[in-house]
Amino acid sequence: MKKYIYVLLTSIIVGTSCTSLEDDILVDNGLIQGNNVLEASLEKKDGSRTGMSELTNGVYKTLWSEGDKIGVYIDGNDNQSQYTLISGEGTSTASFKGYGKGDSYVALYPSSMLKGLDGNMLSLQLPAEQSYTENSFGTNSFPMVAISNSESLTFRNTCAVLKVSITGTHNINSIVFKTNDENVYVSGSAIIDLNDYPNSTLVMQDGASNEVTLVCNGVALDRRTATDFHIVLPAQTYKGGFTLTINTSTGFM
Repeated sequence: MKKYIYVLLTSIIVGTSCTSLEDDILVDNGLIQGNNVLEASLEKKDGSRTGMSELTNGVYKTLWSEGDKIGVYIDGNDNQSQYTLISGEGTSTASFKGYGKGDSYVALYPSSMLKGLDGNMLSLQLPAEQSYTENSFGTNSFPMVAISNSESLTFRNTCAVLKVSITGTHNINSIVFKTNDENVYVSGSAIIDLNDYPNSTLVMQDGASNEVTLVCNGVALDRRTATDFHIVLPAQTYKGGFTLTINTSTGFM
């Protein structure tokens, strides 16, 4: 029996998502304790974030996800303070608990991507593999950055999302996105120049990789209803286009 596969590609417009973080600090005899709580509430409900809601009236609402962590550099200190979500998963408002208080903050979601802060250059590592998540992109795959001189932080998107809509009769094991120009990179080392904030962009570094793999673990397709797969990519010009290699239960397409 013949098996079929049909692919539709869509770029999701990822707008700026804003998050206010208020630091409810605990102080004992002038000493900062390690149970600080950051209240994260979205000022805008459009765009894409740690996870996405279903498409409603042309908008993907932004949602926090269980286990989210943000990394924070305080007062230029090169040691990262990590804040972990303690409530609010699946909503646009969440609380994070961690350590640290100061006069200036540089923050990145997710903390797992952070490599370091050198002056105004924030280094991070985009993963070579992302995990399929139904109706969303993978956890810890979509970086955002914030800078503030107060305890209120506004996070801004640094990447875009490609939606691959597929119908057919296969099971999808993985999708590999590869740029046709080997000098256009999509995973590996990257920097964000904070001098340009809030218009800072993510720039891939020489020697990074020109491919990224979405691990799907056998997602079953439907012949009539498309299944959406989301791949997070740097927002840049893709000279020469790109190639998708779809690894199915019966081989590569």
